[in-house]
Amino acid sequence: MNIFKRQTPEEAMRESKRDIRRGQRDIERDVREMERQEKQLIIEIKALAKKGDNASAKIMTKQLLNVRKQKEKLLTSKGRLTSVSVQQTSMKANMTVQKAMGGAAKAMAVSNKQMDMQKMQATLQQFEKQQQLASMTEEMMDDMLEDEFEDEESDQVLDQVLDEIGLDLNTSLSTKNPATGSLAQSASEDAALEAEMKKLLGA
Repeated sequence: MNIFKRQTPEEAMRESKRDIRRGQRDIERDVREMERQEKQLIIEIKALAKKGDNASAKIMTKQLLNVRKQKEKLLTSKGRLTSVSVQQTSMKANMTVQKAMGGAAKAMAVSNKQMDMQKMQATLQQFEKQQQLASMTEEMMDDMLEDEFEDEESDQVLDQVLDEIGLDLNTSLSTKNPATGSLAQSASEDAALEAEMKKLLGA
């Protein structure tokens, strides 16, 4: 490991957790030693009391109390190390969340930077324009088809009417002469009216 290399927060966190675990193991070992001494002192105190050596028993009792105080201090220290370990775990989780949020924010910034708002607006306008053209074309096609269908329907109705009166559409149209037929009919009607008037006057 290069001592001149600057540690990352993650590396510092891992090293700190290793130190905490090492300290906890050392404390646990010392606590077990204190408990062993405590049991041994109790045995010796009982033996001295049975012998009636109260002075020696009092000295051993003071040693027992001192061992118990040391054990309590060790247990307190272990509890503090455990609390620090929990805090570091929480800090690591916060760092992970912060790192993830930083990555997400960076990705969003890149996306927003690549997104040209003017280009997007122009694209939307072009899309709307093409959509309107397509709609107009569709409407024109519908009108043309509708007119064609109406003409065909009119021809069919006219053919049906002529069939009912015994005429053919082509024959009827070809035999009519607007220039001469109408004038001849008008002259004939006038002659008939004049003849009828003469009959009435002569009567």
